[in-house]
Amino acid sequence: MAEHGLIVSEVGEKYVLRSKIGAGSFGEVYLATDKTSQRKVAVKIEKSNCKHPQLLYEAKIINYLSHPKPPKGI
Repeated sequence: MAEHGLIVSEVGEKYVLRSKIGAGSFGEVYLATDKTSQRKVAVKIEKSNCKHPQLLYEAKIINYLSHPKPPKGI
């Protein structure tokens, strides 16, 4: 679906993709809107045929770094 020349698609029931803002060897990054809060966010979608999936690893690192007092020694 197109909206003012932008890509509009839903991811799950949480995000609405608006436009592609980047791509690399592991996937693509889109500007999206959180349907609940209406905040603009970036959504990374990994290629389904990726030989070495990275999203789960990246999510664990982000969670670790987002902790108020991350343990030392990463």
